[in-house]
Amino acid sequence: MAAAAVIGVAGFTGFPVSTTHVLSSGIAGAMVASNGTKNLNSNTLRNIALAWVLTLPVCIILSLVLFVIFHLFV
Repeated sequence: MAAAAVIGVAGFTGFPVSTTHVLSSGIAGAMVASNGTKNLNSNTLRNIALAWVLTLPVCIILSLVLFVIFHLFV
């Protein structure tokens, strides 16, 4: 419900948010709230953090590669 509310408010106000990031943060927050930090899986947290860090650079590189390909061959 919290993730849906955040995404809804962001959509209404026009703020760009990543639904995946909002949802994964909500799940991690619910896990901490239910049983403290011992309820978190460190491997899952590492994967979430890597996804957050790598999403923007990978999108930038992919868009550059696609731009060059389409610019040269189309």
